[in-house]
Amino acid sequence: MSTQIGTPFSDNLLGGSGNDNLLGRKGDDNLFGYDGNDNLYGDEGNDNLFGGSGNDNLFGGSGNDNLFGGSGNDNLFGEKGDDVIFGSAGNDIVSGGDGIDTLDYTGLGQVITLFADRTEKGGGLGSDRPSEPPSTEIIIADPGFINVIDISGTDLASLIDLGAEKFDIFDVPGAITIKNFVNVIGSNQNDTIIGNELNNILIGGSGNDFLGGSAGNDIYDGGDGIDTLDYTGLGQAITLFPDRIEKGNLGTDREVVPTVIEIIIGDVGFANTINASSLESPVSVNVDLSKESLTGVSISGVVNSVGTVKNFVNVIGTKQNDTIIGNKLNNIINGFGGRDTLSGGAAQDTFVLGEKGNVLYRNSGFEDLAIIKDFVSGEDKIQLAGKRSDYSFFSQGSSNFIALVGNGNGQFNFETDEVIASLNNSFNIVNDLIFV
Repeated sequence: MSTQIGTPFSDNLLGGSGNDNLLGRKGDDNLFGYDGNDNLYGDEGNDNLFGGSGNDNLFGGSGNDNLFGGSGNDNLFGEKGDDVIFGSAGNDIVSGGDGIDTLDYTGLGQVITLFADRTEKGGGLGSDRPSEPPSTEIIIADPGFINVIDISGTDLASLIDLGAEKFDIFDVPGAITIKNFVNVIGSNQNDTIIGNELNNILIGGSGNDFLGGSAGNDIYDGGDGIDTLDYTGLGQAITLFPDRIEKGNLGTDREVVPTVIEIIIGDVGFANTINASSLESPVSVNVDLSKESLTGVSISGVVNSVGTVKNFVNVIGTKQNDTIIGNKLNNIINGFGGRDTLSGGAAQDTFVLGEKGNVLYRNSGFEDLAIIKDFVSGEDKIQLAGKRSDYSFFSQGSSNFIALVGNGNGQFNFETDEVIASLNNSFNIVNDLIFV
């Protein structure tokens, strides 16, 4: 084994094919171990240490050092200073030491998976383990790969925010900066997991997890527990469908299994919409925006799903018999057909009975009818398809009706025409109706 000792100045120390000891001493040194199982000591100064192809031991010393292990199973110790340890092939032991240290896999050319106790490198390149976690304050994955953080099966409740590049295990002092990660699998505890602008897969696992919605075409799985998907801060209205969540030009999100996320929060101040129109018989919906509840019910009365929906404004129902109740905002309520019970609540609401070229309640007589409970003339509006002469407006007892007439003269024929709405309050056919 050969030994080389540097000077008080900046040196280049080159090992050979054997096992070498290289000591840089003072100055900003470059140490190259090459072949063999080498020991490299940067000592003082900002040094660059290259292990080479053997199983090497690299010690940065007191400066801000760069450590390159090479292809063997290496031990990499940054020691004092703000050091950068570059991930490479082999099963390495990593310790940043004092300072703000970085474990950098840029240029590895493989996906990595960051576990609680190790980093797995794709392509059969091995795994790296910290001498004691956390071994470095910054972990950088190779960009362009679908890199993963996976703390499943552990009790390490964590905050993982890909957008803010932050990984904080709640019971471990100090947060870690994480860069270029895409997917996250949470722990058995209550985790907070937030995506970034990429197409993320975020899995909560067990526990009551908080998942943060962001830009990109993302996939969410809350897992066990009472889980929340929160779009606060998105800056965009969302539309909640049975099988997806659309975010305008920011992408479309999906759940691995619909209804495994129990609470969905839209960004406040935006016209967030629930659209259940794609649900087929026998499923209908009960929506109460004032109570922030959404329930799917089969025709037999069996509850298929119950969820909490916050900051939603508009609702589109199913072709079945829905119950839709608004809140204190200006709601647009579209029962979409069937025998629906509709209430707007406070504020100025619009009840949609027709869309352009499409009358929504025109079949099955009184079984295809919008029952509007709390219409307030002068505040609320009713939207109808076509023109005024397509409809007849009449009262019977305490109820007021809107009927679609086939003769185009506004005269109702009980045998041939279709009642589409019943209101318990009066309305003004000039000022309260919108025709499209």
